Amino acid sequence: MTYIYVATRIITYFGTELRVFWEQLVCRFFKIPQEDTRTFKSSEMCGHVEHELLKTLKESFFMCFVPFFMYFILGACILLTGSYRVFYIGDISLSSIVFLIAGISLLSNCAPSFEDALTFKDSLYSKDTSLFLKIILTPHFAVSYACAFLERYSVTFVLAIIFAWIFPYKSDFELMRKVKIMSIADKIIDENIDAFQELAGMKIIYADEMISDFEEIRASYDSLKDVKKLKKGLNKLLHKYHNNYGLLNYYLLFAEECFKKNDYNAGITVVFIVYKSCKCIPNETFVYLRLAEYYFENGDNHCGEKFLVKLCTETVDNYEESIKF
Repeated sequence: MTYIYVATRIITYFGTELRVFWEQLVCRFFKIPQEDTRTFKSSEMCGHVEHELLKTLKESFFMCFVPFFMYFILGACILLTGSYRVFYIGDISLSSIVFLIAGISLLSNCAPSFEDALTFKDSLYSKDTSLFLKIILTPHFAVSYACAFLERYSVTFVLAIIFAWIFPYKSDFELMRKVKIMSIADKIIDENIDAFQELAGMKIIYADEMISDFEEIRASYDSLKDVKKLKKGLNKLLHKYHNNYGLLNYYLLFAEECFKKNDYNAGITVVFIVYKSCKCIPNETFVYLRLAEYYFENGDNHCGEKFLVKLCTETVDNYEESIKF
């Protein structure tokens, strides 16, 4: 088994060399004596720095954490780039191959040595270690120990290759699902084209009927000037057509005409109907300005300020309008 392990370290030369580099940095930082700094040797320590026994939890933690964290994050980013370009897009270029090999190499060498993982375990679960540290560091120890165990049998090398092959297709699952749904929708439309054409015709008739009903209420108000009847008719019409957005636009155009004709009561009544009808209000700037004006003129400064704030935070063309007001 040792020969297979050494062979995989040679194949993943890039990641093996970098891991030895980081382990040497940790040893020098904590002044841990090093016994053998060679990268390749015919033993289970191939690809690791042989050093004296780690004495503290801090040394064990950093010896296991630093290489693992650096290689897992860096290796995942590089591998995902390479695997997506090679296995999914089919870009068999030099840069794509380099990214793929470098990513597999780094992920295959993200685990600490098995001896360092065992030392980390002894330091973590000793009597001198507080319960808080045991709780916080246990997940990291579990991952480090599992990876170190799998690396002894070169399983991490195989897992990195499998991950590189599977990832692009798994990440694109949602896109493929949407494409499938769209193709099904196209098939339904093709099979029922006559029904959809008939439905489109019904929509046109529906819109014509809605406008006709609105014009009837408007004509009634122009002749009677009864604001209460206008309010009742407009609310009833909104209910009939389920707060249709296009109908609300007609309401606001009618309100603007009322204000221009100095028919303030009718205009502000229509504005209130639009504001209370739904959350998605057409021409919010006009609605909020008119409501703020109404409340200020009636002495309710709090509500007036509320609508000015809504004007400045919820509309696009807001600041100049509010400043002018």
